[in-house]
Amino acid sequence: MKKRRIKNTPPESGIAMVGTLLVLLGVTALIVVGTLRNSDTTERSGSGSVSEESGNEMAQVMRRGNYYQAQSLSESGIRMAIQWLVDQSTTPNNTTAFAPSSSAAFYGAATQTNNWSMLSFNLGPDGNQLSGAGQVEGQIWVKFYPYTSNATSGRKMFAIESEGRVGGRTYLSRVFVRQNTFAKFAYFSDVCPTSWWVTGLARFQGPVHINGVDSTGLAIDSAARMNIIWRNGGTKSQRRLFTYTDTDYFTTAMPASQLLFYRTDGNTTWSETPSTTSSNWDWITAANRPPLGNQPIIKPPTATTDQRNAALGSGTVPTAPVGVAIPGVGVPSAGIYVKGDVRDFNLKVGSANTTQVLELMQYNATSQNDIWTTVTMDPVANTTVLLVKERSNTTNTWDISTATGTWSTTTNTNYTGIPNGVVYVDGNIGEQTGLRRGGLAGIMANNVVTSGTLTRSWAMNIVTEQTKSININGGIIYQNLISNSSNTANYLSTAAAADAVTSGTLGIIAGSMQIVDKDDNGNALTNVSVHGACMAYNTFNATNATTRTIGVFNLIGGYIVKVNGTFGTSLPNGTQENGFVINRNFDQRLAESPPPFFLATERSYMIVSYQRAVSSLN
Repeated sequence: MKKRRIKNTPPESGIAMVGTLLVLLGVTALIVVGTLRNSDTTERSGSGSVSEESGNEMAQVMRRGNYYQAQSLSESGIRMAIQWLVDQSTTPNNTTAFAPSSSAAFYGAATQTNNWSMLSFNLGPDGNQLSGAGQVEGQIWVKFYPYTSNATSGRKMFAIESEGRVGGRTYLSRVFVRQNTFAKFAYFSDVCPTSWWVTGLARFQGPVHINGVDSTGLAIDSAARMNIIWRNGGTKSQRRLFTYTDTDYFTTAMPASQLLFYRTDGNTTWSETPSTTSSNWDWITAANRPPLGNQPIIKPPTATTDQRNAALGSGTVPTAPVGVAIPGVGVPSAGIYVKGDVRDFNLKVGSANTTQVLELMQYNATSQNDIWTTVTMDPVANTTVLLVKERSNTTNTWDISTATGTWSTTTNTNYTGIPNGVVYVDGNIGEQTGLRRGGLAGIMANNVVTSGTLTRSWAMNIVTEQTKSININGGIIYQNLISNSSNTANYLSTAAAADAVTSGTLGIIAGSMQIVDKDDNGNALTNVSVHGACMAYNTFNATNATTRTIGVFNLIGGYIVKVNGTFGTSLPNGTQENGFVINRNFDQRLAESPPPFFLATERSYMIVSYQRAVSSLN
């Protein structure tokens, strides 16, 4: 074989409506059959005649039929409402109860009083289909109720009510839906990767989605192809690319025909896509079924505006060219806002491993001063301390250890309370040209656990402006998962999963992210652990991926990008040539409990609960 280098919903409303009408016709047929059978019974003892008893039984059957028809209409209204949500280009931003038809067309429904949308149907056969049968009017009434948190949260939730009405009988259904979060994905790519996925080199423990869009970002790239190499030697658990068992283990907006599967025995590779019924899917995925193609495009957001607003709250952007601000007087009122570029951003832990310490190094070119900011957040004491020191650095020396001048404290502010977890940087983190010095690294504090019970979770979301970048110049890991602390600039972890009780949660969002060549001490980064949901508006990759020394990138969280990044090169037989082998370990906690103000998905929702309701919410 030639040596080749490779780089590492709901149904449509129309269908739902047809299904509903078929069900209703079936119910009508049962009514007719039941009536015929009752009229054929023998005379019973008592005062009532056969005709009277038959009439009563027929009326009961008709009432039951109307009830079942109302239930079918109510449930169809729920399906239509969810499909309507999926069809909207942006999630409704209403803050009070509303009729969907007042926001956008709702399948021809008319808006009624008290914020309902109403659809009317003629049920049953018409006169041409069954003479004398007649038709019955049925109605679907739908209303949306936004959660009060929608006004401040980027992840919207709605209660939806749908009432079916037929012949005086009603049935009310209520469903609670919530926008999915991008943190639910183990892997997400807007553009179809041009590299290969190879068993033994890639593994996905959570949901995977690829849009496969073209240059417009709005339509599918018909020329895109995703190449996947699978092996059916050894054990299945060793060979599977996808270990997540749900049906959404791998979804794509592209047709399934654009996913190209190649089978290899380690020496020879040939094209072979298992059929839809083939048992060979079990070698590729624990779900033992083909991927789902032709799914809706899940549009990634285009800006970090929600996170910026979450960090600022009602505060204003600092006027100084660089610096760190905590909005609020005496009590944090929002998150943490960082103005300007950050040379180095280190995460550290304090007392009991539950206190989170942020250390940021910046340079003020106007005053020619180094600025060293420390933010200490103690959730047990419920306090935050902002400490700022400055010193002269007229030579603009990057290595602050060799800079001249004496540190002096310029700010020492104590707060009661903890910021909301969002740290927003409107500049870059780390040097983006030349030696690529500095960046983000360190340790996330543990949750507060008392007598084995989680009493306060610890979560953070570090975000840059959407056109800025983050260098990762060392391990970024949860405190309780440290396996090697001999190199304090690059803590390592070999754990495959976060601990649901003890581990905190972290999000990292930027225009681009890259694992650079060296840590703060000048040591080569060969084995790197990153814990958190990582999302890039452009890409997340490794610098010098095709030439750097072979190592391992351990990820516990998610990899969410517009364009898939390159971390190393390898051969189809699994031989690593350069760069990182990627261990992708999904943190399932993030789907239900994403980092604070992590980006939500448009046109993708989760049903939280579904119930029959006795009365409307209002």
